[in-house]
Amino acid sequence: MKATTNFHLAFQQSTRASASPYRLLDGLGGDVAWVNEFLDLQHIRGLSPRSVRTYGYDLLHFARWWAQAAPGPLSELNESTLLDYVRYQLDQHPKPTAQTINHRLTALRNLYRFHYQREIPSRNRFLKHFCYPQPLRLRKAGHACGWPAIEGASTPRGSSLVPAGRRVLAQLSHFSRPQLPSTLFKPAAGLLRRPDGHKSPPTDP
Repeated sequence: MKATTNFHLAFQQSTRASASPYRLLDGLGGDVAWVNEFLDLQHIRGLSPRSVRTYGYDLLHFARWWAQAAPGPLSELNESTLLDYVRYQLDQHPKPTAQTINHRLTALRNLYRFHYQREIPSRNRFLKHFCYPQPLRLRKAGHACGWPAIEGASTPRGSSLVPAGRRVLAQLSHFSRPQLPSTLFKPAAGLLRRPDGHKSPPTDP
């Protein structure tokens, strides 16, 4: 990767139907292949142009930071540099929302998995699936992540990650409902049902 931050996202109509119309270009107008190959895949998968463009802007933001902070091949990306990227975003003014940060991290993980068929190297299983905490209302709605992902979930190459918060909620929902003894729902002995549907104790003859 060239050590320049003059990247920009351009809309270019192509004669190839398989090519994404959104292209990441360097300061000289050259094609940034390591990003555009990934955008082509999203286009082939049938993602809407708006979604492909969002991926493009997410990776444009990362490319500008990566070229300035740690220029080198994408294969050198690891846990430490991933956290440095999060810190960089938190220090920006205005600070991006938690949803924006998480969306960029998701795009970056998918990009890395597309090129190397594995997750970003991490010595800490939690930080491997790190997501910047979001407001509770967003986590409940399943927007981006918010909790670490459940280990063992596989994702096809190039596909979007299922939000970690949604996976956790799905697995916890089975345990979040208290199991009350069935005897609590049995009517008390001797209760009679009146014609109006209500129950009342039996009357003496």
